[in-house]
Amino acid sequence: MTSQSTTRLAGLSLMAGVALVFVVLIASFFAGGGSGGSIDQSDFAAALAELAERDSFTHATGMLLMLSSILMAFGVFSLLRLRRDGGRADLALRFGVGMAIFAWGVYIVELSMRQMAVQVVTRGVGTGMEVEARDELGLMIVSAMVGVHYAFIALGAVSSVLIGLGIGVRFHELNLYVIAGYGFAAKGVAEIINLALIQHLQGADFGILISASNVLVFLGAIWLFIIGYGIFHGERELVPEEEWAQSS
Repeated sequence: MTSQSTTRLAGLSLMAGVALVFVVLIASFFAGGGSGGSIDQSDFAAALAELAERDSFTHATGMLLMLSSILMAFGVFSLLRLRRDGGRADLALRFGVGMAIFAWGVYIVELSMRQMAVQVVTRGVGTGMEVEARDELGLMIVSAMVGVHYAFIALGAVSSVLIGLGIGVRFHELNLYVIAGYGFAAKGVAEIINLALIQHLQGADFGILISASNVLVFLGAIWLFIIGYGIFHGERELVPEEEWAQSS
């Protein structure tokens, strides 16, 4: 496989990973129906009960999200092959890529914890485990999982800012990829603000803040898809210099 085809594969992987996220979001919306949308996500026990009630669906979507995380990590990893200019934007981009890959690893851990919580509630650990003990242990796992999710959001937010700025600065004229880069950075800033509100604003509606976080993830996915298309399409500032020279 040539270097150019590897880069195109990375762009395709990034777009495919984002597409899988959209598939899961749409599937979750329709599968949830009226009951799923009415669950207060700050009520961990009720949220866990809903996941356990649809355990097969939870497992399937979890596996798809793990796969999407791996695909997106491979896609952004290709940005490390871009021309080095020694500037702060270049350093920010490379550090942001490393942080994003680590964040997706944390997200895979979160998804694994979610599946383990469902496994505990529905089948227990070992034999003869009482229902009450199952629910208590499952709730403990979910509570810890929320903490891991905070870590994922924090890491993802900072990496979005760094990657977005690093990409936006590389271009010398305004185009769709510059907008995507700065849009991705703005999404990261908004996530940082939202995370601060969740943790420190007393009396804040937790459900509204979670919904805001989901909207930001949706917007970030759109920007990331555009960046992936630029990598796949061979946009000069998103592929290694020698590959662009060969294709031009």
